[in-house]
Amino acid sequence: MRGPKAVRAVAVALAVTLLAGGCGIRATALVAAGDPAQLDDTAVDVGRGWVLFFIGPDDRLMPVVRPEAEQSDTKMALDALIEGPSETERAAGLRSEVPKPRKGAISILVRGGTSGGVQLQVRLFEKLQGLSKLARRQLVCTAAHSSGLGEARVSVLGLDGELAATPCETGP
Repeated sequence: MRGPKAVRAVAVALAVTLLAGGCGIRATALVAAGDPAQLDDTAVDVGRGWVLFFIGPDDRLMPVVRPEAEQSDTKMALDALIEGPSETERAAGLRSEVPKPRKGAISILVRGGTSGGVQLQVRLFEKLQGLSKLARRQLVCTAAHSSGLGEARVSVLGLDGELAATPCETGP
């Protein structure tokens, strides 16, 4: 068998061998590569605007920069948080557990803390009972990051008590 038929037979045999052998990479089991990447929210640089904290699909707080704000104003940032995520942010899977209180139901008090630290107090003219842990953390993180005061500790005061001052924690 010489000639074109022999060349064709060798080519077919070679093609079958290559296809059957793959590209030399053997199949392996799934290899664990560690946890997914995490956002370091303490490194968020606001510049101009606010950083609002909404809840992501994994129940972690996610910072959202609203650059349209002219200056860092904690009360306005909290008002924007209370309004909830924008349509685009909701489409990305973000949500809020902060209830919408009546108009003017929030105020901010800034005071010097112990050992030179700054403490913010978010005053809600609503009851804190029923306010979820995630909603509390949304308020604390948004107030801390929008204040322009660095690593401020934030307490939340409601009609039925006060939550102790705490730093922003975004984990689950």
